[in-house]
Amino acid sequence: MDLRRHHVPGFSVREIAQGGGGRHTLRTLLAAERSRRLLLLRAVMDLAGAAARPARDLLARAQAADPGAVERCLRWPAVGGWLAMALTRPGHLGRLDAVAAAAAVRAGVPFELTLPTQDGGVTLPSVGRLRADGPEATITGVTGGVAGGRDVWERPRRLRAFAAGLDLGLWIDDLDPYRYPGEAAGRLGDAEVRRWGRALAAAWRLLARDHPHQAAELATLLTTIVPLRAPARGGRVSATVGSSFGAVAMSRPGDPEALAALLVHECQHAKLCALLGLTEVHTDDGGERHFSPWRADPRPLDGLLQGAYAYLGEARFWNTRRALTGAFHAHVAFARRRGELAETLDRLATRRELNPLGRYLVGTMRDRVAAWLREPVPGAAVAEAAELRAAHRGSVLQRRRLEVEVEPADRR
Repeated sequence: MDLRRHHVPGFSVREIAQGGGGRHTLRTLLAAERSRRLLLLRAVMDLAGAAARPARDLLARAQAADPGAVERCLRWPAVGGWLAMALTRPGHLGRLDAVAAAAAVRAGVPFELTLPTQDGGVTLPSVGRLRADGPEATITGVTGGVAGGRDVWERPRRLRAFAAGLDLGLWIDDLDPYRYPGEAAGRLGDAEVRRWGRALAAAWRLLARDHPHQAAELATLLTTIVPLRAPARGGRVSATVGSSFGAVAMSRPGDPEALAALLVHECQHAKLCALLGLTEVHTDDGGERHFSPWRADPRPLDGLLQGAYAYLGEARFWNTRRALTGAFHAHVAFARRRGELAETLDRLATRRELNPLGRYLVGTMRDRVAAWLREPVPGAAVAEAAELRAAHRGSVLQRRRLEVEVEPADRR
């Protein structure tokens, strides 16, 4: 498995800083992510030492038989999540055997491995889960797949959507124990998968027709949806984890436009995470927290920058929506996001922790927002956006006051 140096050309940095990304830029990010996964895999095998020898040998056989199959396995987002965890928590190193088995299955290399069960089965990333009782299960790989018999395999399902000449394919990962820390939903029923498929198809028609550049970025960078449980307080939730590049975790939205905006938002996170995997943009240690116009909790500088970049893409989305539809809610969403961005980027621009690349990134984003601030928006929409921003700030301040009042009592 080869590793190589990566160079991000100046025009790619400019494209990313402006919130976009052309074909060459996206290919550069994908190639860098591939090398990053290989580097992490090597580090995990070194950390595991002699215990990694069977997995190392099986991966080598799979690589010799079908390098593309091994790469597809390693590109599975949950493999990235596991690699990041294994390097900090040695108790997770045993997952290496399952990853090697998955690569061997994809490459059609025969093998037999006895693996520990977790959550009622053994999961081979990108292949599926063998439901099994007991602490261990034996996996037999044969040419062309996995041995059948009485084994009960649950496979990942794939959602496909096609519109305006653009094809989107996203796997649903509701099996892998490393797919998302926290609120991942369990195995979806067939009816729920069909509901996801209908929602995605409707959102994709909107994106491919009206937002082709952002749709092309989505189709290139995102590969997987990790369904999340709906939050108990109501509403919807979504997230992107940098180590699980290619995946977006979300609860199912009911509105095609809301899903489209959410996918754009999370794709922005993926782009910035990929860039930050190659280089640093600040020296902040994460100790100081800052007000965020998008979150109830204060965020470190890195989190504030991530939020600004994600909402830059979302503001672009709503600016196009309002131009095409004239809908009042689109005007409000655009006005609100541009105001939040202007405030946040002005604060970020003063931070000494930003290095030259970080200052360029923030400055380029500020230029884009400054142009948006000059665009006319109906006065009623501007007023409602201002009220929403003020309500958020008020709720955050109220929460902080409550925390200050409660803290002395907690200490007693």
